Amino acid sequence: MSEGSLSSKVLDYISRNPGATVKEICRELGLSPQLVSRVIQRLKAVGSVEKVGLGYRASGRGVELTDFSRSVEKASGGEGARSESIEVEGVKRRVEALESKVSELSRLVKSLHLEVESIKKYLAVCKQSSNSGERIRVMEYVEASALYGERLQSLIYSGKLIKVGNVVVDQEFYKQFTEKFPIKLREVSELSDEEKTLLEALIESGEIYLHAGKEYRLVGLKES
Repeated sequence: MSEGSLSSKVLDYISRNPGATVKEICRELGLSPQLVSRVIQRLKAVGSVEKVGLGYRASGRGVELTDFSRSVEKASGGEGARSESIEVEGVKRRVEALESKVSELSRLVKSLHLEVESIKKYLAVCKQSSNSGERIRVMEYVEASALYGERLQSLIYSGKLIKVGNVVVDQEFYKQFTEKFPIKLREVSELSDEEKTLLEALIESGEIYLHAGKEYRLVGLKES
């Protein structure tokens, strides 16, 4: 028997039998008085046992050590081991479920953060445009939703606003821009930022196409 396991065995007996003498320990564990005395001295040196009357008792530290040792022993075999295993698996599943929810919430928070930032930028543009007296004629759909709320769909249905892909365009601006077609490829750089945004939306939605690599045409425009 190793010294470590022998010390654990003696400490466990003392913790179960406070005040046990060397003679009692020898009799119960089948050990020699010299060996038990040596083990007790070692346990006293590390603060695991203390003298009480003619015998010894486990100190607070000693009790903690024996409790830990018993829990390990219980978890290492029998019904206790299976019970511990089932409980650990249950905890693992709960942790995995919580991690999944945290990941999902993290994605949602990130998405909402991006949307909030987009709306903030749009509101800043609205404020600037309001101060300068300018009118916003082309905007992202999410920005239009923030601006018009429930009125947006009715404005689209009535034709006052036109939805092109993910962009919402003022009817008058849309009409004026489409009347410019065909637009030469070299003329694109001369377009305003709003016109370029609408041009990209029209390309993505398939409403215009590049003809012969030279000019943009509306779908349905007859080739000359």
